[in-house]
This record gives sequence, structure tokens and C-alpha cells, in this order.
Amino acid sequence: MALSPTLIHSDLPDDPNRVDNFSNLPDELIISILSLLCTRDAVRTSILARRFGHLWESSTSINIFSSQSDKFVAMADHALLQRNLTKSLLSLRLSFTSNSNESLPVSLISSCLIKARNLNLRHLIIHDFTLMLEPILPIIFSINSLESLDIPSYRLDHEKEYSLPAATMLTCLRSLRFLVFKINSAKLNRLLSELCCLEDLHLEMMMEHDVSLSSHTIRKLKVTTSRTIYLGLYIPTLELLHYESSRVPCFRGEIPSLREVVFIFDYVGEKDINARSGLLKYISHAEKLTLEINEDTEEMYPFPLMLEPGKVAPMFSGLKHLDVTACFHDFNLEAVVILLHHSPALESVRLVHKPPASFTFGANKRKKKDWASKLPRNADGNRCYAYFTNLHSDENSEEFMKLLNKKFTPERKRMKPQSRKCTFLKNRGLLEE
Repeated sequence: MALSPTLIHSDLPDDPNRVDNFSNLPDELIISILSLLCTRDAVRTSILARRFGHLWESSTSINIFSSQSDKFVAMADHALLQRNLTKSLLSLRLSFTSNSNESLPVSLISSCLIKARNLNLRHLIIHDFTLMLEPILPIIFSINSLESLDIPSYRLDHEKEYSLPAATMLTCLRSLRFLVFKINSAKLNRLLSELCCLEDLHLEMMMEHDVSLSSHTIRKLKVTTSRTIYLGLYIPTLELLHYESSRVPCFRGEIPSLREVVFIFDYVGEKDINARSGLLKYISHAEKLTLEINEDTEEMYPFPLMLEPGKVAPMFSGLKHLDVTACFHDFNLEAVVILLHHSPALESVRLVHKPPASFTFGANKRKKKDWASKLPRNADGNRCYAYFTNLHSDENSEEFMKLLNKKFTPERKRMKPQSRKCTFLKNRGLLEE
């Protein structure tokens, strides 16, 4: 099909036949484009032409953010509170970040939420950590058209009994994300039981917790926490688990449908080996496993990171994709090779070497060579990564078999620290007498 000359030269500014394709777009498409912008930028388009004067008012998305309360109030009034009820609202984001002590009036946020409820709001995000949520939670929980909810910190603790509103009206809510400083598992599980359609849950916990979660609908769970000592998951429908913490928790639960797992641990030491080994047993039926483990920079020598020495490794009969980022000294490489031998269905393997963040050297300090990568060299001579795909095909099986058949000396002993280190480690309970 031949192209029209006007279309061919339409991008030349001096061409008399130039076509203004943007002005020819229908209003519905322009409104969809404006919905992708923050409200402040969408309003600015009104000066482009008379036609754009009020198109932004029909945007299905309102994104109000400011660091000054007076500007926030003005935008909220003009963009939301005066909005025509015939123009439904898909998404609302309220973000207030102030460097001073000023905060938004609760009455304003309440009015915004009531207006959004009348506009059949589906997606709500509130990012204002100065806001007290107790007065507005009943309004939020009454928006029965909500499909996703992202709210800031809310304290659920034993010291004060908060009257959580019933969530029975949120029959359409599928995604929930919120941050808590203290958490009461019983109250949280009551909330989860009332959210009958919840499939995606993201919890951010800023203090040390013992957490036990129960649900019959959640399919995706992400937990980020400073440290969790005990983690219980009784979620038979869970398919994706993403867990980030500074330490490895003791795990209990029932997650038979689990397919994909992402674990990110910081400051992990030798004392966590039992918890890590126990954790692997519970996720041994997963199809995709991603591990990122950062070793504790206070440790004086390399230590087993993934598998407990002398214990039988679990079988990963369904594991197809393995991705490990760790310090691949001898102990960790040996553990990964054992995992490979226990994973007969593997299709891809990605190993990335990541040494501890800092090193200290000297007569009584650890040596850099002890933490060097023991991964097989790649074609470019790099030992920082190893990546194998299509493991069952002829072109990749040979290189993968070299890794799989790597020999480790059975009588190899753990590197002994010097006398001052021995005293230090014995006092911490990390070295047997």
C-alpha cells in the first residue's frame, strides 16, 4: 500500500502539507494520555489550545502531590472536590511530603475520600506519614468499589486497642499494601478473613516481629521487614512469596501451591544456618527460586551459607529456574552444586558472585583471597557470574556438567581463625570449644 505524501512529510515543520496528527486525535484518547500525567501537569495542558481547556477535568486519574499544605489544598479542591459526579474516577493518589511540622487537616482528606467514594474510585494510594489514619479508616473501608489500596503506617499493637473498622464492604479489593510499626497477628488475620477477594498483599514492617498470616485467597505475598524472628504462613493458595529481611526467620506453615520464591537477606551470619536450611525444606516444591544473601561483614572467615553441613539437602523435584546471588567461596559453591544435584528438572541457572560489602586486612583480619569467587571461568575469563540456559540441550550441557561434576575435597576443614578471633567467636557462641 502506497503512503500518502502528506503522511510521509508530516514531520517536516516547514512543509505546507504538514498534518497535526495530535490535534486530530479523539477526545477520549487525549483524556487517556492525560490520565497518565500527574494532575499538575495535566492542568497545564489547558493553555495549549481552547480545545484542551477542560479535557483534563475528565481524566480518570488524579495524582495530587505537594510539599506545601496550601498548594495541596488548592489542587485537591480544584481537581477533586469540584469534580462533576458524572465523570467517574479510576485512580486517586494523595501524596504529601513536608520538611516542616505542618500536616494536612483530616477534614480535607475525609472530604476527598467521600468525594472519591461517590465517583466509584477503584485504586487509592495515600502517601502521607504525618496523617493519623484512625479518623479516616472508616471512610476508606466504606469505598466498596476499591480494587487496590496503598496506605501509610498504621499501628496494630498490644499496647493500645484500636477499633479496626470491618472490611466486609471491600468485596472488590484484590491488592493491599500498608506499613506497620507493630503488628498483632490476630487482628491482621481477622482483617484478611474479611477481605474475601484479596489476592495480592504487601506488608512493610519496621520493627522486630513474630508474624503468623492466614488466608484462603492470597496468591502473592511480599513482606519487607527489619527482622522477623518467627514467620508462619498458612496460605494454601499462595503462589508467589517475596521476603526481604536483615535476618532469616524460623519458618512454619502450609504453602502447598507455592511456585515462585524470592528471598533477600542482609547481614546473614553462620548462626543463621539452621534457619536457612529449614526454610529451604518448606519451599522445595517451588518452580522458581531466587536467593540474594549478603554475608555478615562482622564475620572473620567464610562459613557455610546455604546448607547445614552433614545434613541431607532437600529434593527440589520441580525446580526449573535457580538464581543465586551470594559470595561464592568454596562453602557456598559446594552448597549450590549439591542443590543442582537435587534438582533434576532444572532449565536455567544464574549464579552471581557478591563478596561482603567491606573487607579489613592485617594479621588478625580476614583475607580477601578467602572470600574470592570459586565460580567456573566464563569464556571471557570472568568469575563473577555463571549463567546456563536450556540445560537439556547439547550446546549447553557440556559447560553445565563441568560445574555439576566439580570436585570438593571431603576432608577440607573450615579455615581456623587465629587465637584472638577464637576468643571473640567463642564469646558470641559462634565457635565450639
